[in-house]
Amino acid sequence: MATENKVSQRANKLQQAASADKPKPAPVRKEQPANNSKSARPPSRQGKKALGAFVSQETSKQLKQIALDENTSVQDLVVEALNDLFVKYGKRPIAE
Repeated sequence: MATENKVSQRANKLQQAASADKPKPAPVRKEQPANNSKSARPPSRQGKKALGAFVSQETSKQLKQIALDENTSVQDLVVEALNDLFVKYGKRPIAE
């Protein structure tokens, strides 16, 4: 019992030490974007919306290879494909 009492006293001392008044760290301040917009998007993405799709690995590789072969970007190929799709369905090509 004496050992249990010592363990209990030691636990109480540790708990008191842990809960003692300690200086609180300074609050972390978030960096604000330089401009007052919602996000710090580059001008080339202003007014645009991200679009994504899950495709097979083979599809992704083939698209990247076409971009390399044509010396263009996947972004430009997707825009071209969207405009072709719009025309197919009788819409005007507006993708940028």
